[in-house]
Amino acid sequence: MKLKILHANDVHSHFEAFGRAATLIKEHKDETTIVLDGGELG
Repeated sequence: MKLKILHANDVHSHFEAFGRAATLIKEHKDETTIVLDGGELG
C-alpha cells in the first residue's frame, strides 16, 4: 500500500505562505495522500 503524508506545522503566523502551501498541496495530492496540519489552537 502506498501512502503519502503532507504535513504543515504552525503556519498561522505566516500568511504570505498560505498560497504557496495550497499550491504545493494541489501539485502533490492524490488518492493516496493524507494532509495534516499540526498548528496551534490557542
